[in-house]
Amino acid sequence: MMLPLALGACGAAPRHVAGSGAVGAGGTPIETELKRTVRPDQIATARKLFELDDSEAQRVAVSFYDTPALELFDSGLVLRSRVAHGDDDDVTVKLRPLPPSAVAASWFDEDGFKCEEDRSGQESVSSCSLTVSRSAHAIEAVQHGKSTIASLFAEDQRRFVRDYAKVQPNWERLEVLGPLDAKSWDFELPGLEPELSAELWTLPGGQQMLEVSTKVPQSEADATAAALDAALAARGLDTSGVQETKTRAALRAFAELR
Repeated sequence: MMLPLALGACGAAPRHVAGSGAVGAGGTPIETELKRTVRPDQIATARKLFELDDSEAQRVAVSFYDTPALELFDSGLVLRSRVAHGDDDDVTVKLRPLPPSAVAASWFDEDGFKCEEDRSGQESVSSCSLTVSRSAHAIEAVQHGKSTIASLFAEDQRRFVRDYAKVQPNWERLEVLGPLDAKSWDFELPGLEPELSAELWTLPGGQQMLEVSTKVPQSEADATAAALDAALAARGLDTSGVQETKTRAALRAFAELR
């Protein structure tokens, strides 16, 4: 279910219809990302079951940019960078909730722009984001205080924030929260059709979070969610408790260090 628009100032004319059949530019179906967080005491078991070996993991250094009080995150804006070992490095601005029907059609022609539905447990929220490539050198220069945070984000990203964010960032007040170490894998489970991804984040203080996810068209989300829950339960993994997103947990952990 797509959530209603919650932004204060959005002058763009709607083009897309939100809901279970929402589509993006050119009639492209909006995907749903299904996320399940493994209980901390079952992470080792899940890694063994899914054969998540460190030697085969994609290593990523993830950082966020916010105030110590997490004012941006609390308003629905996430600013993030990723330095991926052996892969592309990038920075992302993400707004949630923000349904595709609230976004001007021109944004769907931008490289790196997407809207999707995020489902974590029973919580469902629409989001739109814009990602651009940035070198590891540029990202690390900001982390070391040699460049400004504002310079890390492209003009189109800052314009997207200006157009749709409820709270406009004061770039000079933002701080680097990170980096944290992340590992990711792609894998398959017998009897479950879509390929799955697993991400293991090590938060400040050493706590770990393991998230299993997959992306499917919205029309298939309910059936796939049920099949995913059944597949995890059949392997003894309990994801029925409170599901917290990795981003929320990581930012809260960083804020507690301030």
